[in-house]
Amino acid sequence: MVLPHASRAVISGAGWSTSLFPDSKSGSYVLPAKKAIRTTVSISVGGQVHIHLEVSEPA
Repeated sequence: MVLPHASRAVISGAGWSTSLFPDSKSGSYVLPAKKAIRTTVSISVGGQVHIHLEVSEPA
């Protein structure tokens, strides 16, 4: 079992604590963004954003 990685993400100056979740279908990770963040920085479906991500080492 792979646990999510704790992280901190920042988009356009709006930051939040979150986790990265592995996606076995795509072989990548999923970064959930809270609705409040998506609204604050005007993220829309299919839009592109620049993310600053700090990932903690797994325990």
